Amino acid sequence: NEAGGPANPVAPPPVPRTEDGIITAAARMLKNGRKTMLLMNGPALSRRGTHAAGRIAAASGARLVCDTFIGRIERGA
Repeated sequence: NEAGGPANPVAPPPVPRTEDGIITAAARMLKNGRKTMLLMNGPALSRRGTHAAGRIAAASGARLVCDTFIGRIERGA
């Protein structure tokens, strides 16, 4: 729609903090020897997020998957 002029920039929402123990529990699941998958969406699909997920997958054998309908994903090596 016509806005009649430029829009004011909107800051992205703050990243939510992780509750105590969540990271430890996730690491335990990734190391339990069973098939695991990381479902990625939102900021996890940035260059920084995909590189971090790649390192986690390489160390744990987890499969990386993202939602079908995503707003943005950075690609490349």
